[in-house]
Amino acid sequence: MNWWREKPFRMVQNNLRDIDGAMDVDYEVEMLKKLGANVVQVGCGGISAFGPSKLECQRPTPFLVGDKFGEIVEKCHAAGIRVIARFDISKVHKDYLKTNPDWFTRRADGSPAYFEDCAAVCVNGAYQQKYILDVLKEAMTNYPIDGIFFNIPGYPVTDYNGNYVGICQCENCKKRFYEWSGGLTLPTIEDDNDPVFRKYEEFKTYTVADMLNKVRDLIKSIDPDIPLSTYSDNGIDIIRCEAQSAVKTKNFWLYSGSEDPAAIITTFPDKVPSNCVINAVDIPYRFMGVSTWLNQTRLYQNMAVGGNLDWCIVGSFEDYPDRANFEGVELEIWIAIFMNFFTMKD
Repeated sequence: MNWWREKPFRMVQNNLRDIDGAMDVDYEVEMLKKLGANVVQVGCGGISAFGPSKLECQRPTPFLVGDKFGEIVEKCHAAGIRVIARFDISKVHKDYLKTNPDWFTRRADGSPAYFEDCAAVCVNGAYQQKYILDVLKEAMTNYPIDGIFFNIPGYPVTDYNGNYVGICQCENCKKRFYEWSGGLTLPTIEDDNDPVFRKYEEFKTYTVADMLNKVRDLIKSIDPDIPLSTYSDNGIDIIRCEAQSAVKTKNFWLYSGSEDPAAIITTFPDKVPSNCVINAVDIPYRFMGVSTWLNQTRLYQNMAVGGNLDWCIVGSFEDYPDRANFEGVELEIWIAIFMNFFTMKD
């Protein structure tokens, strides 16, 4: 049986920043051991590579010291911790606008969708259609990874700051939608009453699934025992979802720790859920954790419905400022280990 289906796993995600290219991996591994994690999901490539990539479509973080991802894999494996390589394929550095302008999402006025020093890339551009396959080949060739996670494949209409971007109007989208739909013009307004927009919704589903199927085919051709994970179900082994909060929309829903994984378990018996309990209060407050009781409630709910434990912080442990939830995570993960001891071999 595949390792991710054999028994519930206990995962921590470190959503690495560029500066974490110089992180203390020994400290990281000791913290993972202390928390009782047996899987870590950590940055490998995409926006920034955390190893010495030779590809022109991605560049190593300017803070990289040695081969940081390679060091993480080696030391985690020595500690009995599996490593899922995280790839953020939603954006690339804005410098690529000069050399590969056709990669990018475009607003109605033709401008890119910037976020800090990056810009969003489109599902139908060459980056997501072709070059991410090169990124995966390089990573799977260089490292004995245990899984692959893709962040945000799809058509987001807002950026990370909540600013409205709208329906992508890049030339690739216009051309592909025209050909796929039999001659329809790409809509510019989200309107459920518009039959063309409803057709566009079908187009989005098809194109994301098509891209993920290409990714899956590549991964399984190299190693059939490597699971693919993302926020989708088509061709995915580990379906990701999130128990998160948002200050602007006052979203602090108490039952997000159980609703999503329960829905996945009952709907997709051949897949497993990974409901990530986000420590951060919100993206603008990413280094401030939610209350300890909310954090623990969400983790308990993951366990209660038979899901996997999954907890995330931004950055590495070494300089993470708000550690109020560390103790609660450690407690609940060790409870999960205790439960596994009586139900199956850990």
